[in-house]
Amino acid sequence: MIKKEIILLSIILLITIFLIYFFSSLSGYAIIEEDLFSNIKSLHWTHMPLTYSVDKTCENNINSIKKAFLILENSADNSIQFKEIENNADIILTCPELENCYEKKEERKWFWIITTEAICEHEAGTAQMTKIRGNKIINAKINLFSVSEQESNCSETIIHEILHTLGYEHSENPESIMYAEKSSSCNEVIDKEIIDDLIKKYKLNLN
Repeated sequence: MIKKEIILLSIILLITIFLIYFFSSLSGYAIIEEDLFSNIKSLHWTHMPLTYSVDKTCENNINSIKKAFLILENSADNSIQFKEIENNADIILTCPELENCYEKKEERKWFWIITTEAICEHEAGTAQMTKIRGNKIINAKINLFSVSEQESNCSETIIHEILHTLGYEHSENPESIMYAEKSSSCNEVIDKEIIDDLIKKYKLNLN
């Protein structure tokens, strides 16, 4: 009698675990997570491709956003991969309006002065890992504030923020794409050290 009860309880437990995993997977938040890169001791994502979704507020930036992800893929020899989806993405991108953070810049041209209004450089974008478990990155969010026409074809800021979601901090090197202050040029060249690290982390683990 006791043996039958144990078997019955085991079956109920297995069914419960299966249902929890099944429905959590449908909602985009799996309880049991497989880490394809478990040999990595530093902060890392657990799978490839990483999914991302772009909010409707980013309509003006969609081309530069897609370009940024493509540049990262190609630069790292496809060791990292990205896929755009609509819901429950790993990385969510939004482009909210930034209030009270505009500054006037003056540039002298011969005998006259040109005044332009620019978004605050330190607030061109922000990135945040919204969920971390141990050394595993589960979810991240990027806010992009740079929406000027002059920058519409430039992906530097977006690449900078995506690299934050991959675990990279600011650099003290002004030539680095991870330099804290936004440069006036459209420098989309990713540091060799970052590329080498991405390949070392993810390339050899993909099958």
